[in-house]
Amino acid sequence: MVAPAAICQSADGTIVPGQECGLSPTAVDAGFKDWKYLINFRPPDAVLSALGARRSEWSVPQPPTPDATMRPLYHSIPKGRGEINLDFYPVYIHDTPTIDGTKLDLAGVLSYVRKHICLFMTIDGVQSGAPSTEPSLLGQMFPRATAAISNVVPVGRPAYLQVDGLSLDAYDQKDADRWVTDDPVTSILHFHVGTLGASLVIPRNPDNLGVVCAEWTADDHWIFTTIWTQRDLGHAVSGNRMFGVATRHQADQFDAPYAQVFSDPVTVDTPYLYTRGADRCTTLFDAALATTVFLGGHNCWLGFCKNVHAWIEANGGKASIPGCLSDRHSWDDIRRSYYTGPADPPPDRSDPEPTRPGVARGQL
Repeated sequence: MVAPAAICQSADGTIVPGQECGLSPTAVDAGFKDWKYLINFRPPDAVLSALGARRSEWSVPQPPTPDATMRPLYHSIPKGRGEINLDFYPVYIHDTPTIDGTKLDLAGVLSYVRKHICLFMTIDGVQSGAPSTEPSLLGQMFPRATAAISNVVPVGRPAYLQVDGLSLDAYDQKDADRWVTDDPVTSILHFHVGTLGASLVIPRNPDNLGVVCAEWTADDHWIFTTIWTQRDLGHAVSGNRMFGVATRHQADQFDAPYAQVFSDPVTVDTPYLYTRGADRCTTLFDAALATTVFLGGHNCWLGFCKNVHAWIEANGGKASIPGCLSDRHSWDDIRRSYYTGPADPPPDRSDPEPTRPGVARGQL
C-alpha cells in the first residue's frame, strides 16, 4: 500500500495511480478510506530493528513479538481496546509565511513545522475551533526570525513551553539530533501531559507518552506511531498519526465524513496543513477513561492547529481553520471495511503496564 500523496481529488474523479483517496464525487461510498493507510500502518522492519536496538541500550528484554501485550516495541491498533478514534484537523494556508526573508512554499511550511514541532504543542486557551484573530502569546512565541535549531528540539522538559502541563521534546540527544535532519525516521519524541513533570523525576509521570517517527516522505507527510519506552512506559493509545500538506481544489465536492469540515466552498485552490489520526485506547484502564483520553487528544490537536495558524499570521502569512473531525467508531465495523492485516489476536489475559491511578492520560 502506498501512502496518499494528496488527500483531495479533482471534481472529475481523477485518481492518481497508487493513491488511496476518497474525496471525489465518484467516491460517494468511500467513507473512511482516507484513514485506511493509517489503520493498517505498521512500522517498517528498519524502524522495528532500531526500536529493538534502543531496548538493548536500555537493558530491557526484547518482546516476543513487536506488538506484544507487555512492553511492546509499538502499540498496534488491533491490540487496542474499545472503539477506534478517527480524526482530521486541517489548517488552510491562504498565504504562506516568510521566515528569514524567504517566503516558504508548501513543502517549506511542512518542513518548518516538523523541525520546530516542539514549539507548536500547547493547549493554552483552546476553547473551540475558532482561531483568534488578535495578537496573542502565540504570536510572541513565533517571531519573524527563525529560532536556532538547537533551541527548538530540547532534550528533557522544555522550560519555555510548560503551558497547562503539555509539552513535547526529544527522548534523548540522539533523537534531537536526528529529528532536525532530512531523515527523521526512528527519532523518538515524547509528550509530557499533566503537571507531574518530566519522566526522569521520581515518581515517574505516567502521562509521559512516547512516539517514534515511523515514516517520512519529504514534501508530503510524516507518521508518528505510539510506542513503549523505558522512561515513559506505555502510551495511552495504540495507533498512528500523520502530519502532511495537501490542496483543496475549488471544484472539489465532499461527502461524509468531510462535508462537516469542508462545507464552505473555496474560491481558489487552497493548500492546507493537516494532522490525521487513527488509534484506540491501549489498556482496559485507558478504555475506562476513553472520554477523557480522546477529549485530551482533541484539545491537543486543536491547539496544534491554532498554533500553526498563529505562527503563519505572525510571519506575514494568512491562515484559517475550517473545522475538524474527531469521532469514535465501532472497531468491528471499521475492521471489516478497512483493516487488511492479520486477524485480530485473541483477547489477552493481562494488559500492558497500566496508568497509575489518579492521573488521566491524554491522547496524542
